[in-house]
Amino acid sequence: MYGLLLVETYAYCLLGNHFHFLVRIKSVESIFRSLPHLAHKDFSKMLGYQFAHFFNGYAQIFNLQTDRTGKLFDYPFRRIEVQDEAYFSQLIYYIHHNSQKHGLIADFREYPHSSYHSHLSNRATKLQREAVIDWFGDSQSYKAFHHQEQDLKAIQDWIIEVE
Repeated sequence: MYGLLLVETYAYCLLGNHFHFLVRIKSVESIFRSLPHLAHKDFSKMLGYQFAHFFNGYAQIFNLQTDRTGKLFDYPFRRIEVQDEAYFSQLIYYIHHNSQKHGLIADFREYPHSSYHSHLSNRATKLQREAVIDWFGDSQSYKAFHHQEQDLKAIQDWIIEVE
């Protein structure tokens, strides 16, 4: 219900058995300023509830579309705080590159279930498109960064994906 009001989404990639999101959790002050009736709530519990709601909804849709039942996630929700500017750039690339890494497609730039094309589109979006494009300088620099094979060794310690 309040999920979109709690986070700003910068990048994503939806895969068959997992997904990646790069989000920034808004400050408690800004959330309670826009939703004053929630000021008495425990922010961490509210945030945890919203992510649980999102994951449960994702699992229900996935199960419906794939004609399966049961638990979808084996591991608990995990996250890493982005505190380094270089990591932010590499993480966006890593998220988009995931479809190619896992052999779903030969060129991740053609994968339809990531934010790569949404960043370059003019269509309405909830993504922080302008912030991402501005981060890289402009859309041409964004594309150029994604066309260069990135050395992801620098961020290996921050990757929490379970193989």
